[in-house]
Amino acid sequence: MNLTYKVNVWELKVLQPGKNGKRRHKPYGVRWITAGHEHSEWYATKKLADKRRNKLISAMEDGEPFDIVTGLPKSEAQERSARTLLRLAQEFVAHEWKGAAPNTRKRYVDTLAIPVAEFVTATKGRPDERVLRRVLTGHLLLPQDKRTRELSPDELAAARWIEAASRPVKELNKIETATLLRSLGQNLGGKPAADWTTRTRRGVLHHLFKFGVDAEAIPANPVTGQKAASQRGNSEVDPRVVVNPDQARSCLAAVTYAGRRPGRFEYLFGFFATMYYAAMRPCEVNRLREQDCKLPESGWGELLLEKRSATSSGGHRARSGRCRFRRRSSPSCGGTSTPSARHRMAGCSEG
Repeated sequence: MNLTYKVNVWELKVLQPGKNGKRRHKPYGVRWITAGHEHSEWYATKKLADKRRNKLISAMEDGEPFDIVTGLPKSEAQERSARTLLRLAQEFVAHEWKGAAPNTRKRYVDTLAIPVAEFVTATKGRPDERVLRRVLTGHLLLPQDKRTRELSPDELAAARWIEAASRPVKELNKIETATLLRSLGQNLGGKPAADWTTRTRRGVLHHLFKFGVDAEAIPANPVTGQKAASQRGNSEVDPRVVVNPDQARSCLAAVTYAGRRPGRFEYLFGFFATMYYAAMRPCEVNRLREQDCKLPESGWGELLLEKRSATSSGGHRARSGRCRFRRRSSPSCGGTSTPSARHRMAGCSEG
């Protein structure tokens, strides 16, 4: 904001009726100049024009500087340029998009749709929650060049509503911040989210407000110091929901009979056996190759995880435009194998 004290407010200008004799819609003009830049605003009545002119003069007499570009007093210019939470979220996603993995992009968009829909001026005329969430995640929070899907009439109305109803982020206080943090603990429909999901979402919100501080949209990160910002989940695993070794062997044997043709899906034995015995994720098994497996005839083996392959939905695809993308993985991971599963585990790379 480029400020100046060189301000001069001129007398009201009144436009005469047009050539057809009709009165102009807004004939009364308020004109002023800031450091050589002329500005004007037009009104339908003289009373409104006088009120606006007197407001500008009062700001000038109070010693308030004016913005040269917009011509507005500093306080008014700051109020008009205040970022809404929706706009700040859009800027954050656009800033992080290029360097983020597709699933990270999806996590940013899905998470920020929750507080943006929550922090609004009023609930009057609020669209259906599912429609509003779909508009935010599939259109408004994506970068401009990713908004390729045409909106339905209901979605278009929801988009216009949230753009008008989203509140300035500088209006956040401690109570409202705590409310936003609690909203991250619920999924669509009101069901509670998993502890890990909630913590991840709160981390995204913290990064959003940190970006807002750097962008000078807010003076400080409102999440910092909030008790609701930290949540400790129960890391203990319920043994009733974990597959025991006997059940695992039965399940692995069952997958070899999948399909109508025997042996067609035999590679699934190696795929799921690697996940179970080596505690690997599907995206890591997808990129495992035979040369990465050190599998002796008996005893412990070793799997070297050089890369991993994950998937993401269309709106958050990798730069190649594909839903599946590759990433570097940790240098190594210990695993276990058995002689009977050795050839199948190596063959899972074909799956």
